Amino acid sequence: MSPSDQYEVLRSLGSGAAASTWQGRSQRTGELVVIKEMRLVEVQGWDAVAMFEREAEVLRGLDHPTIPRLIEAFADTQGTLQTLVLSWVEGQPLRERMDQGPATAAEVASLLTQGLELLMWLHGRVPPVVHRDISPQNLLVANATVGATAGRPQLRLIDFGAVKTAMSGPTPTAADTVGTFGYLAPEQLLGQADPRSDLYGLGMSLIALAAGKDALDLPKDGNGRVRFGWWAMRLPYALRGTLRAMTELAPDRRPAHAAAALQLLRQGPPRGPLVAKSIALLVAFALLAGYVATRVPAQGEVATLGGWFSGHGSMLPAVMATFTRRPRLLGAAAVVVQVAFSPDGRRLASATEDGEVIVWDVPAGQELWRVTTPQLRAPQWLGLRGDGTVVWAGAGKVVEVAQSGLGAQQSIGGTVLAGTLLANGVPHLVKHGPEGLSVIAVERMGVQLRGLRLRERQPDAASISPDGTRIAWVRASGGVRIWQVGSKEEESPAAPKLSSAVALARDGAVVTCFGHVWWGLPEGTKVYEDFASTAHLVTIAPAGRLAATTPLYATRTAVLHTPAGVASDRLAHRGRVSSLAFSPDGTLLAVGAEDQRIKLWRVADVPPAVP
Repeated sequence: MSPSDQYEVLRSLGSGAAASTWQGRSQRTGELVVIKEMRLVEVQGWDAVAMFEREAEVLRGLDHPTIPRLIEAFADTQGTLQTLVLSWVEGQPLRERMDQGPATAAEVASLLTQGLELLMWLHGRVPPVVHRDISPQNLLVANATVGATAGRPQLRLIDFGAVKTAMSGPTPTAADTVGTFGYLAPEQLLGQADPRSDLYGLGMSLIALAAGKDALDLPKDGNGRVRFGWWAMRLPYALRGTLRAMTELAPDRRPAHAAAALQLLRQGPPRGPLVAKSIALLVAFALLAGYVATRVPAQGEVATLGGWFSGHGSMLPAVMATFTRRPRLLGAAAVVVQVAFSPDGRRLASATEDGEVIVWDVPAGQELWRVTTPQLRAPQWLGLRGDGTVVWAGAGKVVEVAQSGLGAQQSIGGTVLAGTLLANGVPHLVKHGPEGLSVIAVERMGVQLRGLRLRERQPDAASISPDGTRIAWVRASGGVRIWQVGSKEEESPAAPKLSSAVALARDGAVVTCFGHVWWGLPEGTKVYEDFASTAHLVTIAPAGRLAATTPLYATRTAVLHTPAGVASDRLAHRGRVSSLAFSPDGTLLAVGAEDQRIKLWRVADVPPAVP
């Protein structure tokens, strides 16, 4: 170094095999500086010396507020140590800024504009100055302190050791390959670089900033280009298109110079051809039509609760339901697996398999409140008391759910097959466990056994009467049994041996089997044939005059039945029907499905079945 008292060394900024860099201070002016030293006796090849000298040579002719200024360059008296002293450039490396998370679109656009303006200035020198190593480590971000841009992020460019000033010369060699992998333009691997190479480095650096990930960690397509994923959707079209154009792998597909890239940023790349626009318009129209179709009620439909952006709904499953009728094709739809009316029929509770409970105002068709927690996953039964409390049963426990959150909980063990709320609000549940089949009353969240435990293998289906006095179940062998709670006798009614579902009303029952609906059990005197009736779900109105099923052959439809036959088969959804419930007076039927919606039907207004 020149006289040692000229500069005070403050801290090390980095060191290598033959070079070291420090932050220092001029003892004459107090100015912060960068001191770079190269020990020639330790240099392994003269390429490093050439780059060191070239940085000094280039910086002598450059004077720009966003790049370091060369203060002086000198060697020691023995000629074994070369030193560069540069002005200190304040700022946070872009590499550190990336670790704080993705930048906003406004921040990326501002830094890109500044970077392109700087490259216009550098590439406009005679001869042009090509940096060749623009990367997050060599880009600094600082906040301006004066002027109209005070407080805004300002871009700085440092480390001109890899700079190239001649656009022609001898045949390139491997020694000309300099830069940082991930931000290195492909042509630089061949020892070739021109101003478009700097566009690539700047573009990749700001893509990494926008994504909050290093360029090497970003997904690539089959050709090696960065794949613009969901993180890029928040960037404006012009910004996204400019970054994509600057990072094309072939140099001749990038903007010809920084001024062209800046114009592209300000005007935006040309839009796609008419065919692409037409397809986009058709898709948008189909989505709009699908949304409108969910909001236009069918005959007899009183209201649709949820779907798309409300209730249990989310957009992607709704879009899949519109186009494919398969809501869960690309995502997890909130399947409504339980619905229950309040005793006055003015409110409805619904629960999804992923742990969400919502209480609705039926006359208004609006959501009142919801609770979402993993503790409510996979409900097996749902009840809604007159005071608005939801009783949830599943996973071997019973939970009270109110607007304020989860309330009392009680472990009951076993699998809940059916349930009912008595007039006093006490839930009676049919469960099956190691001890067999039993009916329990959960009063004040305490469990009391009602009647005997029945030694029965896992039933296929079960039901309990609204007053909790009788239960019916489909045995594993296919037969149907009915038991009066508290009695020691079971009834084996005249029902089919291949039953699939059963439901109890106050004074009767309905059973479905392959191709038949059996009505009026235990006598079984009212039987009719209906090949639409083989069901995985069945429910019956409290008065026993109306039943609803979901047929196996058309699982997106609910079917209404009377003792005389099918009343209607036009209660359709865009996904598999997964829950059914009649209002206490039997005038409304709630149908929940995997299309995330609950449809309320006024059964008297539903059009009759197709002949």
